Amino acid sequence: MHKTPKASLRLLVSCVVLSSVLNPLVLPASASPKSKPEAKPQSNQTKLNYAPSRRMPIRGKSAAPSIADDTLIVCLYPGANKEQVAEVLEQAHGTVTRTLHVDNDNYDILFIKPEPGKSDETIKKITEKRGKNFRSIDRNYTYGALTSFPSPPDDPEFTLQWNLSDIHWTQAQKKYINSQVRRPAITILDTGSFTYSPKNELVNIRQYDATGSEVKPEAPKDIEGHGTNVASVAGCLTDNETVIAGVASFKPTVPVDIVMLRIATPADVSNVPVTTFVTALTWAVNHQRERGGRGPISVSFGGGLPPLWAQTAIQILAESLNRQGDHLFLAAGNNSRNLSQYPQGATTVVQATDKNDQLASFSNTVTGRAAAPGVMIPAIFGSQPLTLVLLDGTSESTPIFAASAALLQSIEPRITAWQATHILLRTGKRTTQGKIVPRLDAAIEFLKGDGDHDCDDVAAR
Repeated sequence: MHKTPKASLRLLVSCVVLSSVLNPLVLPASASPKSKPEAKPQSNQTKLNYAPSRRMPIRGKSAAPSIADDTLIVCLYPGANKEQVAEVLEQAHGTVTRTLHVDNDNYDILFIKPEPGKSDETIKKITEKRGKNFRSIDRNYTYGALTSFPSPPDDPEFTLQWNLSDIHWTQAQKKYINSQVRRPAITILDTGSFTYSPKNELVNIRQYDATGSEVKPEAPKDIEGHGTNVASVAGCLTDNETVIAGVASFKPTVPVDIVMLRIATPADVSNVPVTTFVTALTWAVNHQRERGGRGPISVSFGGGLPPLWAQTAIQILAESLNRQGDHLFLAAGNNSRNLSQYPQGATTVVQATDKNDQLASFSNTVTGRAAAPGVMIPAIFGSQPLTLVLLDGTSESTPIFAASAALLQSIEPRITAWQATHILLRTGKRTTQGKIVPRLDAAIEFLKGDGDHDCDDVAAR
């Protein structure tokens, strides 16, 4: 049913060494997540032939904060007095370089440029006079793709997708294969995505460039490779004799609609500023219909402190998404850190688990309980020619959880993405560490009223 990928896919073979403290990876030079895709094709390999290796840092591991520039991100309250705002900004030596408007909740987000060397003074003056106009102010930190680390594969077949059996996808697909009444829809913020057309494996992708002052449509492309692997985990077509099955896909006649917001350029894959995330998420709030209706938004970027979900502007936009039936999923990160001091707020931060339902050694720990498989996850890597790889990282856990929510919405379109998330948490498998991994069969049973589940409050989970 799920056969070996076509010859146009090459098998990436690499050796990963992960110590208990996550020392740098040992990878072949040709398999570097940061290296440019090689132009020459490689045929599938049947033996594990390891190329000479070099040491590389795990991207997303450094916790040192990095600031893109001195731009400040200021969220206003709905109905803010523009004259008073302008007066405060003049006193604070701040110039508005861009204004984003959130339509449904009717508030503005300002990008403010302080005078050289006066950032701290500008922050202090705005904070002192925030009143009923200024809701929050953030610095323009940067975040990078949470690189997925290739692991040695056994065989690129459906049986390799242990992550699907772990979330009871196989049982759910067998019982509810004809239950989807509309296409699943998911929005992804990442490096872009290539399409893979044989048997329509990964073709239903609409992509937008969100790296500038305006979000504009563009042809699907991946400037690094990370975005394609995230998209493939969520949305590859199932039961089409090609590569892998996507979490949100039960059968080939109901493909997954993916909107890819490209937030990175070749120069800043590891240093995407908060202003870019804010621009992309504002567009997502204002263009729900273009995204295919309400649904999950998946972001597998992070690294550094404070984490992305600690940015007030991100939380404010997440609240706007929740109010209109969407929901924002963020990757916990690959730093082996305890980030419990940063509440997940209006988002769902997804941690990575291994085959023993324990947190993966690299996964950050957060206060939230959402978790999903994140070790040796089969995916398509977006280089040319495209590559089938096994990957480790919260970059994979996040689209698995988000796509699970999209799957529930495709079965019952009346529920919101936030409600779908609550159902997954209510019916999921609780680990010995108190985390919750989706069980899709139980979630769909709950959704359709087929099972006998307790009525514990979802929020308490």
